[in-house]
Amino acid sequence: MLTSSINAVSAGLERLADHDPLVSFGINWSCEDPVQTATDWLLDSETIPKSMVGTFSSNEFQVLATSHCEDRRLVADVCLLLYATSQAHIKRLGGPEQRADVPNISEAAFFAGQRVLANLDKMLSPQSLAKASKEVHTF
Repeated sequence: MLTSSINAVSAGLERLADHDPLVSFGINWSCEDPVQTATDWLLDSETIPKSMVGTFSSNEFQVLATSHCEDRRLVADVCLLLYATSQAHIKRLGGPEQRADVPNISEAAFFAGQRVLANLDKMLSPQSLAKASKEVHTF
């Protein structure tokens, strides 16, 4: 039974990676803006008037991130991880009907996070880093 659940969630994540993001609304910024916004938010979360989950789950962020990271699947998984984790947290605070969805949403977040970490393990392996250019990228 667990194997069939894992396969169903994996298939669902595959379909999500090939579709538009979970959240779509208009944001217009350059690469510097989300980095600066995230930095400002980490330093003082009270001053940022935006939803960070909404910002980093938006279509515009996915387009921007994909322009710097060619792995569209990784970008989609990061967005799904953020969005699903946030939704699971919010639903845990709700009534019984909302809490009933938490295990499924948490499972989607878990698998997306697992794929993000597996991808980062490959990208940051000693072999991959040895092949990387020594050029430093700054925003």
